[in-house]
Amino acid sequence: MRRRTFLSGAAASGALLLGGRKSVDGSKVPTIATATPKTDLELFSESQLTPAGEYYDATVPDMLDLAEHARLGVRGLINFLDADRDYEPYQQAFSSTNPPYMSTMGADGPN
Repeated sequence: MRRRTFLSGAAASGALLLGGRKSVDGSKVPTIATATPKTDLELFSESQLTPAGEYYDATVPDMLDLAEHARLGVRGLINFLDADRDYEPYQQAFSSTNPPYMSTMGADGPN
């Protein structure tokens, strides 16, 4: 779905929802007059909507995989919570010990 179509549809839906409401004392609330949104082709020509440039197949490195980066980011945000302490975040990490560990002791408390 195109962004313009979504936004114009959402605005029209919101206006329609407000249209039939009544106030606390039972009187009808004035409605908002809305026009039918124009399509992209009514606003722009076909040549203006077509991106300039050329298309080609390319092999790209895995580091551009946004889904993988999102998965790693979410995993990093939730894997430092201590389930034994009501999912309080760990405050300190000790990587110079064998084995390395994280601790919630000695800090002021959760974020």
